[in-house]
Amino acid sequence: MRALIFFELKSYLSNRMAMFWTVAYPIAMLAFLVMVFDTNAPVSDFTQSYRFQTTVGLVSLTIASTALFGMGQAMSDMRTHRALIPYMFLPISIFGVMWAILASRIIVTFAFSLLFIIGSFAILDIYAPLL
Repeated sequence: MRALIFFELKSYLSNRMAMFWTVAYPIAMLAFLVMVFDTNAPVSDFTQSYRFQTTVGLVSLTIASTALFGMGQAMSDMRTHRALIPYMFLPISIFGVMWAILASRIIVTFAFSLLFIIGSFAILDIYAPLL
């Protein structure tokens, strides 16, 4: 099972469209939204700042979009290219195969979300205690 999860991680990380929507799109949107709409007005609490709210909103959007479209897109793409056929010969149930594909998406999405929040807070100079 672990080997299948690692295989799916490599597959997901090499998919250009998946990486665009998971990584490049949130970074580009954050840069665009902060450059265009941030007034940099002083706030009493960091949670009221536009930069904080935009960062957290984009992370939420990334997680939700990957949850809604990441698995469906991956399965339809694999079905179109007949990439699911070799999984039929594995000594793992269909449920195990689907779990490995899902686990790979969850690992990538949450790892990116954590790095995105920490990196965005550092770059945008937001002091937010994470714990």
